[in-house]
Amino acid sequence: MVCHFCGMENSAHNAACFNCGAELGTAVVPVGPAIAPDWEAKTGIFSIPSFFITIQEVLFSPSHTFRNLNRDSALFKAFLFGIIGSTIGGAFSTLWQGVLRTFNLGPDNAFIARYLGTWADLCVVVFIMPFCVAVALFALSGLLHLCLTITGGATQGFASTFKVLAYAQGATALLSVVPVCGVIAALFWWLYIMITGLKEAHRTSTMRALVAVVLPVALCCACATAAALTLVVSGVGLVKGLLAL
Repeated sequence: MVCHFCGMENSAHNAACFNCGAELGTAVVPVGPAIAPDWEAKTGIFSIPSFFITIQEVLFSPSHTFRNLNRDSALFKAFLFGIIGSTIGGAFSTLWQGVLRTFNLGPDNAFIARYLGTWADLCVVVFIMPFCVAVALFALSGLLHLCLTITGGATQGFASTFKVLAYAQGATALLSVVPVCGVIAALFWWLYIMITGLKEAHRTSTMRALVAVVLPVALCCACATAAALTLVVSGVGLVKGLLAL
């Protein structure tokens, strides 16, 4: 029996593929020729209609979109999409925070200061966010691909992992245009799209994709916990030293 995810030949008695872990005996999902998301299909560098079409594809049809992902090594289009979407989302998130801060009750001069501070923060975000997102996209893509390799699910190259992350990040970041709940919705939607996208792009199992996404998050939480414990222990030691004087 041939696994419809990775194409590996398996024994008819196996319930799951020994190579990728995908369930055997399920209906074969037809895979057409690799088609880029609409954003990549256009010849120009930027197209507003294509930008919104791609957002819709990624948010509401991630399985189909990443199953037919263009797996070539060209990263610029996906990189640009991730930068634009994340910057717009970050700007709106900063704007809503500033609006809430500005309209807090207080004297008129404090209102003006908060108003000017909001626009100053917005300018900083617009100029700094693209550089931060650029570094984060490559760093997190590398970590995700490493974790996917460890789980045995990396059947495609780094470019596929990078594109899944860039499109997922760019599309879900735009949910921040909705005040307050948009950021929370973006987090859970991002997790869903990443797991689905890695599964389809790499033709691997859901469990392998899930572990690959959860591992970096768990690693970051472990590092943060270790740093916090180190600070607490150092603080306790410092206090004891001062009391001993």
